[in-house]
Amino acid sequence: MGYRKDLPSSVEVYDQLWADGLKAVVDAGGTISHHHGVGVLKAGFMKRQWGESFEWLCNIKKNLDPKNIMNPGKLGFPETWKEES
Repeated sequence: MGYRKDLPSSVEVYDQLWADGLKAVVDAGGTISHHHGVGVLKAGFMKRQWGESFEWLCNIKKNLDPKNIMNPGKLGFPETWKEES
């Protein structure tokens, strides 16, 4: 379905299909999941799915992993923590 004559075009279509599908799932009230975890592909939709609760999840992760060494950038969490001012 997403096949194109060159790899960059195929990747672009593949990524857009996933983005459109994930948006539809979240908009319909569904949840983002995968048997290997949310990972990178679906991470961009975590904040949208969790809404205001996503900040709580970030705070929990930050308190459990202050040096952010456990899978930084996964699950939609930041690559680095913002310094407290």
